[in-house]
Amino acid sequence: MSKHTPGPWKAELSPGRGVLSVVSETTWICGEIQNGTIPAEEAWANARLIAAATDLLDVLSECEAYFDNRADADCDQDGYIPNEEMKLLTLVRDALRKAGAA
Repeated sequence: MSKHTPGPWKAELSPGRGVLSVVSETTWICGEIQNGTIPAEEAWANARLIAAATDLLDVLSECEAYFDNRADADCDQDGYIPNEEMKLLTLVRDALRKAGAA
């Protein structure tokens, strides 16, 4: 799988065009034509979330390393019980896989 465009990304409104875009320093990532199908506030919230994707991916990668060193399981008569860190590590790895980063 290829790598994503490096961050930082930012959300911006193209002057005079009504296109809400997410861009990096070097390229256009994605955009939405503002035609009133969703409220402007929601469109901006979506754009900000997409623009934060590279930062979120970096943080999740750091979380994976942190939880990987702390994940463990306890054992009782019914078998293994994952600790809270193991549960969080599973969620982090699932999200990284979904993003194509694992």
